[in-house]
Amino acid sequence: MGNTATIFSTKGIGIDITPPTLCSGNVSFTNNYSQNVCIPLIYDDSKFIEINVAIK
Repeated sequence: MGNTATIFSTKGIGIDITPPTLCSGNVSFTNNYSQNVCIPLIYDDSKFIEINVAIK
């Protein structure tokens, strides 16, 4: 994402990135200032990872 932010910056598009957050258990995310898009990834037939991307 750092390289992507640099490329966008050279084209006059400003974006903010944050380091990834690793969570386990019951976690909730707020969308006080942006929309969140949840991308579920299922592997080994029953295990899953959710990737949450905030879009402002």
